[in-house]
Amino acid sequence: MGYYLFVATILYILGNLEVAANSRSVKKFVAVFSATILILFAGLKTDGGTDLLEYTRIYNVFTSFNIKSFIEPGYQVIMLIFHAMGCGFITYYFFIACINVSIKTRVFYKLAPCISAALLIYFSGCFFERDNDGIRQGLSMSFCFWALYYLAIGNNRKYLLITLLASTIHYSSIIFFATYFLKKIKISNKSIAIIIGVSFVLSITGYFLTSYLLPMISFEMTAQKLEIYASNSYSESLGISVGLIFRTLILFLFMFYRKHIHISNSLFFILRNGLALSIICSLLFGDFAIIAHRLPYVFREFQIFIISYLIAAIPNRSGRAIGLAVIFAYTCIVLSRFFSDDSFYNNYQNFLF
Repeated sequence: MGYYLFVATILYILGNLEVAANSRSVKKFVAVFSATILILFAGLKTDGGTDLLEYTRIYNVFTSFNIKSFIEPGYQVIMLIFHAMGCGFITYYFFIACINVSIKTRVFYKLAPCISAALLIYFSGCFFERDNDGIRQGLSMSFCFWALYYLAIGNNRKYLLITLLASTIHYSSIIFFATYFLKKIKISNKSIAIIIGVSFVLSITGYFLTSYLLPMISFEMTAQKLEIYASNSYSESLGISVGLIFRTLILFLFMFYRKHIHISNSLFFILRNGLALSIICSLLFGDFAIIAHRLPYVFREFQIFIISYLIAAIPNRSGRAIGLAVIFAYTCIVLSRFFSDDSFYNNYQNFLF
């Protein structure tokens, strides 16, 4: 766990530099320096995590295109391109890390007013679980974030094309097409709070929507995967987690302090409705872990941007520094959940150390 805490500490130190300087040039330096560290940390990893060996195996066995494979066609094409260039898995893995981290950091720089806060939340969640581990979904999410940027500035055509590309890399990104409609939902913050409150009550009392959703799934490959998941720990109940409570608190603060946050209306509704949707899905499908986790995954990471806006809305530097310290503490707590005595993440090794 020490390596991860070390990186988190570097991000926190850079964050204090950003808060103290409060300039665009420093923000750019923080973005570039942080991206470099994260690319080296993930891209040169040789051990650690749950998926590295499996992705090595997949890369080595996929030497021809197979439309019937469980691996999405877009991801297959990328692997085949690297095979055609004679690249081994290490080169391929490093390239994927570069793309994952670079795109996300670039979007954070464009859309997040306090990039260091965004990077800390990103590191403890999306980076840790995807860009540093489940790289296929991480790559797909990178394109979703890129599409989000174009949707936020009103370029719907590029948003649709990039979201389609993301869906060919990991099918879970198909749900990101719903983002287009999220900016059109302009119900009151009070209504959002009531819907989430009702969802909490339903979840606590054991009422879920999973049994209604599963019979509606007609895509054969998805149905087969869910059958496999149903036979193991992926079908366990999640319950009300600390992370879910944290995201709910963040959403409520975002709504409550809306007047003090400098953000366009369209982006506000996208982020508010997206995070609310992720909370509702986690609650109403909480009896089937993989659905509750994967279904709202991209929308859950909207917290990265929301937290950045909340930190930036604090009127003075000392207040922003305290807010950043709270985010750093939360990041450390979240990271500690992944490290037990038998955790796969304890085996982390890197070419550099």
